Amino acid sequence: EMYEGLLLVYSGQLDAAKEHFIKSKLSNEELLADPFVAGIQDCHDCDHENYHGRKWTRMTTLNRMIQLQQNILRNTDMYYSALSLGNVYYNISYHGNARVFYETKLMFSWGNGIDDFHSKILTSSAKAEDYYRLALAHAQSDEQRAKCEYLIAKCDRNEFYNFDFVNNEVDFLAWDGFQNLKSKYSNTKFYNDVIRECGYFRTYLSKAR
Repeated sequence: EMYEGLLLVYSGQLDAAKEHFIKSKLSNEELLADPFVAGIQDCHDCDHENYHGRKWTRMTTLNRMIQLQQNILRNTDMYYSALSLGNVYYNISYHGNARVFYETKLMFSWGNGIDDFHSKILTSSAKAEDYYRLALAHAQSDEQRAKCEYLIAKCDRNEFYNFDFVNNEVDFLAWDGFQNLKSKYSNTKFYNDVIRECGYFRTYLSKAR
């Protein structure tokens, strides 16, 4: 049941997924961090070590995702709801802090290891990016827009390394999110936070001058 439910979550069919989660004891397994929060850096161990908040399980995570999805359908709290859904889809992917969400025997994917059959599902940032773009469209301030642009760039980075990267060809690309962050939102606190924490962005700035 859990396996079918997980596939439905990753395809965005959350209500259908819940029917399977309800039937599985695995739905009560705890995650190790808050799946609805995304940082500038991807550091699973840091997130796990520093998190002391609410304990999220697969089921409570799914329930919250359903609530956020309903908010969007009702055109309510659009920025926060879309941002949070982007974060959770990012975090339940290989790149995020909530890999526990998908780690099951049938997925046959644990820690840094992902089996070939499920790799396109678990390494994809496409659905996260869709929600980040929706959040950007409903952002109310430059700080919010700057955050969305950077998170979109993270998704583009992942897709580049997953599917387009040729070894030693380029270190990385000047993704649109980086360019927009520099050209439009250098006045924000978030911009300076990214400079401090993201080596990719510092390298981009050094080459863009």
